[in-house]
Amino acid sequence: NSTLSLDVLEAVVSTQSTGTFCQHLTVMLLLLALFALVPATHGCTVSAPTVTKSGASLAADGKVLVGEEIEITCTFTDGDTACANKKLQIGAAAEAEYSGPVNHTMTDVANLTLICTDGTSPEELVLTSVLCPDPAAETVTAQLSYDETNKKIKLMCNAAEGCDKAEVNVQGTVEDSSSNNTVGLGNPEMDKYGATFTSTATIEFDNLEDAGYEGSCKYGAVEAVTATFCPKDPEINLGDGTVTATGMAFTVTCNFNNCEHTKFKEGNVEKPYNSSTGYVVANGVLTETEYTCVNGDDKMTTKKVGCLDGMTVLNNVGGVCKTTLTPMICKKLDNGTYVKTCEEDTTNQDSQCRCPKSTPWYHEDEGECKEKCGAQGIFVSIVLVIAAALRFL
Repeated sequence: NSTLSLDVLEAVVSTQSTGTFCQHLTVMLLLLALFALVPATHGCTVSAPTVTKSGASLAADGKVLVGEEIEITCTFTDGDTACANKKLQIGAAAEAEYSGPVNHTMTDVANLTLICTDGTSPEELVLTSVLCPDPAAETVTAQLSYDETNKKIKLMCNAAEGCDKAEVNVQGTVEDSSSNNTVGLGNPEMDKYGATFTSTATIEFDNLEDAGYEGSCKYGAVEAVTATFCPKDPEINLGDGTVTATGMAFTVTCNFNNCEHTKFKEGNVEKPYNSSTGYVVANGVLTETEYTCVNGDDKMTTKKVGCLDGMTVLNNVGGVCKTTLTPMICKKLDNGTYVKTCEEDTTNQDSQCRCPKSTPWYHEDEGECKEKCGAQGIFVSIVLVIAAALRFL
């Protein structure tokens, strides 16, 4: 039967093919087993650099300051042959032969790439947190202002030193003194140690809180420096407005227009100010003196207590009273006569409002310094009497 013969033939062929495949597979498995028994061969192995600072391990994002010293170690593991051509590259410098740990002083860079290599298999570590050292505390300043063009609060932090590339560790905060809420600030614009923070939200001038704002600049571990800002100028009054440097008592009053960040100064000296009573000058002043009411750091109003008209600040002998040291005043009474207010102190040389030694008496009615109290009036009377007598001769 022809059909039966073909089926038998196919079965025989199939059996032979399967046997051949199995034989080939067996040979391949034996060869793989033999290869596995043969030891693997490899060359020099290079590991990424490791860094320590002051004996402690420093990670890629670990903080390191410009000027600090780090120790860099490369690890080369020999293979079938000893590692050769060992080199270390630090930043942009050329590769250098490596024979052991290398000390390196951090320079002003944004980051520092370290590469260990045998010439064929470089491994690197990038230090990404290079910081400027903290500035001297006395050089740190803070300034708070309002940008009327862009309608935003600005905090300017600065110091006398800085870095061109390394990161400056500075933080800025601003608080609304009315609500004690923190004002949102964007990322600072940097200029070496200078950092300018700007509020993210606009603030219309009419909506600026009268109580003001307080900003803070902090560089690393340096104590924070603060700045204050109020939108309105203060107002000032000196007594009834007729105060002069003649020893008369008066009171200085300030209207701070709700600002919470205020100061009061007598001359250049800050003085305590009582919002209920004002600043009382019980004994008055004897020389020109300025008084200043201050809102925030930059808004101030000043008024001066000055000398009487015609009088100046001098340090010559004369022109002041013995007991009170006030200027010598010559008063003219309603009947035309003149009265001295005191006896002259001929030794005092304090710098104060007074008339010159040659004309020590201040004639209040005329606003002039004269040689004697009423002398000019007496002289005129004598001249008139003589002139009248001569007409009858």
